[in-house]
Amino acid sequence: MNIKRGEKPFSSVRLTYLSVLTAVAIIIGILETVIPPPVPLVGFKWGFSNSIILMVLMLMGQKEGFIVATLKVIIANLLTGRFLGPSFFLGLGGSLSSVYMMSTLMKSKFGLIAVSIFGSFVSNLVQLFLAATLFIGSGKVFYLSGYIIGIGAFTGFLNAIIAYGGIKWMKQIDILS
Repeated sequence: MNIKRGEKPFSSVRLTYLSVLTAVAIIIGILETVIPPPVPLVGFKWGFSNSIILMVLMLMGQKEGFIVATLKVIIANLLTGRFLGPSFFLGLGGSLSSVYMMSTLMKSKFGLIAVSIFGSFVSNLVQLFLAATLFIGSGKVFYLSGYIIGIGAFTGFLNAIIAYGGIKWMKQIDILS
């Protein structure tokens, strides 16, 4: 059984893989809430669950990437008691903008590492903008942007490596042809 890009959006095979990858993204997203963050800010996370979203974008496409990103943020925040709190809105804005950026760059034939790093960059900028306008009421949060974007570039690089490894593993066990 293989995932085929462009296949009917909700065939049973695609829906099964989409469900499993969504569940993995949610689990990683929840685990990230207990790993100490590199930046001592409320709601800041490493972002490793985005490696799964990157895999979904590569294997299935933009629509499925948006589905996984949205469900990951909603369900992980419901299960951690943060639904409709600041981290929910920051996470949703960052995730959706990241998916859009990464899917756009994938169409332009950028490499996986560049796609992931740019996705992280956009996610961090959107989250800083949302924090400044909706929750803090000051642009002073942008003083942290260099540090946050630097950490984001590092995790974006790691996410690309994780996504590549995940897809390689899926091919080895014959999930993908």
